Amino acid sequence: MSSNHTTILTTEIMENHIQITPLQNANQTQSKFISLDKSLKQALLFIILLGFNLSSFGQTQGKITYKEVWERKFRNWSFTEEHTWEIIFNDTIAVCRWIKPKEDNNEQRPRWMRDLTDVYVTYPQNNEVHDAVNFMQRNFILKGSPATMKWRMTGKQGMVESYPAMEARSIEGKDTILAWFTPVVPLSIGPREFRGLPGAIIYLEQDAGRRKITIENLDLQYVPKESDFKVDFPKGEKSSYEDFIKLRIEKTAELREMYGG
Repeated sequence: MSSNHTTILTTEIMENHIQITPLQNANQTQSKFISLDKSLKQALLFIILLGFNLSSFGQTQGKITYKEVWERKFRNWSFTEEHTWEIIFNDTIAVCRWIKPKEDNNEQRPRWMRDLTDVYVTYPQNNEVHDAVNFMQRNFILKGSPATMKWRMTGKQGMVESYPAMEARSIEGKDTILAWFTPVVPLSIGPREFRGLPGAIIYLEQDAGRRKITIENLDLQYVPKESDFKVDFPKGEKSSYEDFIKLRIEKTAELREMYGG
C-alpha cells in the first residue's frame, strides 16, 4: 500500500458508554489526558463498528515505512526536507531508522539532510527509549523514560489509507502536533520520537501543517531478524529527554525570532 498522499476519511462514532476526551484549550490545565486502557477499548469497538477484519487487529511484529516531507520556510530562504523512515518492531522492541536514498543528486542540500545518524529505539513493555538525535549539528544520546507527550483525544475516528485510526493532539511550546494512530498495531510506537499513544502512529502533522509524516507501507507479514534490532549508536552528548525537549523548544523559538517561519 502506497500513494502520493494520505487519505483520511473521518466519521464520528459515539456511543453512550464511550467517553472520548475532547481537545481543549492548551491553557486549561484541568483537561484530562489520554487514558491508554480506555482508548484501546474505544479503538476495538471502533474497529468492530467499521467491520474491519479483526484477524489483523493486535499485530505485534512487522515493519512500517514512512515518508516525511517538511516545507521549511524562513524570511529569505525556503527548501523542502524529505526523508524515508522505517520501523521494525515486535512486542518488546521497535527500532526506527532513516533510510538512505538509493540516489541523491541534490548535492546542494545541507549535509545533515543527506546523511542522518538519527535512530530511535523504543521498548514498549517498560516505556523506555534509547535514541540518538542530531539537533543543530549536535548529537544527543537520550536514554531512559522519555518526556511524556501529553496527547489529547479529539474525538475524531476514521480511516487513514486502509487502516482504522483515531486522532490525538499534543502541544510542544507554541507548536501543535496532530497524530492519527491505529490500534491494528497496539504498540506505543511511531516515526522518529513521536510515540506515546495506544497504537502505532501512521500519520502526523506539525509546524502548522508544513511537516507531514505519512505511512507508505505496513507489512504485518514481515518477520524481524535479530540483526534488525542491532544498533550502532554514534557518539554524542548524554541528556535526559526532559532537558533535550526544553533545549529544542528554546532553540526553535530563537530560530523563528531570528529568521522567521
